[in-house]
Amino acid sequence: MTNKFLVGLQSSFLLTKEYKRLWPYVAPSLPLFLLAMGCAIMVGLLDAMMPLAIKLFMDTIFEHKNLLEVLQSLPVWVSPFLSVLKPYESVLASINLLEKAFYIPVGIVLFTMIQGVFNYTATVANSVVRVDVSQRLKQDLFAKLLNYEAAWYDASSSGEVISHFCGDSDTATAGLTDILKTATIRFFSVAGLALTLLGLSPQLAFIALGVLGTIVIPITFSRKYLKRVSEQSLNANTQLTIPYIEALQGNRVIKLFRLQSHQLGLLSQALKVVRKVSIRMAQISGILTPLMHTIAGLGIGLVLYYGSILIQDGTLTAGGFAAFITSLILLYTPIKSLGNSSTQFHLAFIALERVFARIDRPIEAKVTGTVPLDNLQNAIEIQDLSFQYRSHLPKVLKNINLSIKKGQSVAFVGGSGSGKSTLAHLLLRLYDPSEGAILIDGTPIHEIEEAAFRHLVTAVFQDNFIFHGTLRDNLLLIKPSATEAELKQALANAYLLDMVENQLPDGLDTILGERGVLLSGGQRQRLAIARALLRNAPILVLDEATSALDNESERMVQQAIDVLMRDRTVIVIAHRLSTIQHCDLIAVMNHGEIVETGTHQALLAQNGAYAKLHRSGDVLVV
Repeated sequence: MTNKFLVGLQSSFLLTKEYKRLWPYVAPSLPLFLLAMGCAIMVGLLDAMMPLAIKLFMDTIFEHKNLLEVLQSLPVWVSPFLSVLKPYESVLASINLLEKAFYIPVGIVLFTMIQGVFNYTATVANSVVRVDVSQRLKQDLFAKLLNYEAAWYDASSSGEVISHFCGDSDTATAGLTDILKTATIRFFSVAGLALTLLGLSPQLAFIALGVLGTIVIPITFSRKYLKRVSEQSLNANTQLTIPYIEALQGNRVIKLFRLQSHQLGLLSQALKVVRKVSIRMAQISGILTPLMHTIAGLGIGLVLYYGSILIQDGTLTAGGFAAFITSLILLYTPIKSLGNSSTQFHLAFIALERVFARIDRPIEAKVTGTVPLDNLQNAIEIQDLSFQYRSHLPKVLKNINLSIKKGQSVAFVGGSGSGKSTLAHLLLRLYDPSEGAILIDGTPIHEIEEAAFRHLVTAVFQDNFIFHGTLRDNLLLIKPSATEAELKQALANAYLLDMVENQLPDGLDTILGERGVLLSGGQRQRLAIARALLRNAPILVLDEATSALDNESERMVQQAIDVLMRDRTVIVIAHRLSTIQHCDLIAVMNHGEIVETGTHQALLAQNGAYAKLHRSGDVLVV
């Protein structure tokens, strides 16, 4: 029992903690939030007025009381509101309600309309707050996502990102704000109805409220199961998004290799897990619902039995008893839906925990430099560089040492898995070295200001990402101030302008589709080269920049690259001999180490690893 108490106390503390953390996101919408809660309070309090109207009507019809007698028989808590009528007691006593009893049903209709207006206002205001809070959470989550280290992306799936960074904020805010509004209504409704019950008949009230208190037992026992299953439900729905994302991004491969059955099988497996978890959640919440109904039925049954005794001995009027039963039914109605409410609450709370876990997740330590280096004056030095993606994995690069002088072009060649692309990523500071350092003019790159370093380097990758939007958008993202002439010059130098002007229906303003689906592989490469031309950085990294091109496209792009390489320091990662044979220096890599360096002719003369690759043909590595 002590352990259960401590667990409950801990859960309550966590709930308070998470709600406190949510307040800064609610604060900008505080006026609307207060309006929603104020209207919710009125809706709850007005619930207690309905039974009093019924008592007023019943006592008028069956007891033939005048207005003063009816008002005096109302519960004690109404007395302060009636004190203002004290000077008019003689007038009230002279009013025979029986003649105007029809006004009471009309009043009830008007009363429910007023309550409906409060309820509508609370719902709309609460919905606006919910949307605003969710959007603020998404902003913070997305800002965090954009700053995660590359290694995190390597280990994450698209489904997890969408679920954790977008879906969870909606689940959390929708559940918690709706629950808060509902809880506010129910709290004040219960409080008002409980006072009404006590005022109408203390004996019956103790029976009704005593039975009501037993609902904490099933709720307490089901809490830990609901929390666990709620977490499983969110995780299952995360996995369910993956097949859809793969269908969108991999549709061509799916069609090419007839993988429809395989992908459908993956979705079926995910759906089975979701079904299993959903049924489990329904079973748990389903147990609570009949228990709540049973408890409510027990309370009503006991009240009916004992209430009939009180009516017979004259302790309670028929109107008072009708009002009491109405209050009790209104009181028990929300109690019977606690099973579903508990499920929604645990889903929302687990989602909120996940949201703040993502926001709190420390980004891998990355030193932010202060050196405002804006150009390369002398050389790039790679000193004793080693790297491993995880501490338990073998090193991908081992003790790399190399000097790259300003204006020099250096090519890294080698077999697949030799570490070439990893080295390029380190030079671009997408990862930080495990050991050793990369220096620009004697300054370690991690000591250079982030913005300054990003203007020092640019790159063209093997698989270049094209953003959804127009071709113009994709260029202006790199240089927002670029003029029309600069955009066209960059496209011309990338041998892309003719295609843009003669083949694209809207020229620069053609929407390229997701990941540039309207462009061919070679056109995407040339667009990436045009972006690099616009960036005009002194250090250029070409990571398999021509690997996706046919011979004609490669020839045109190679000419563009030749222009791009002028007066720049260039690091080339390539398989094709035609791409690297004219470089000033070639470094041959094998198993993460540099095994040979020299010019094309010098390395051929050594008859070593490079010469062996050269003898394999124009394509060094397939």
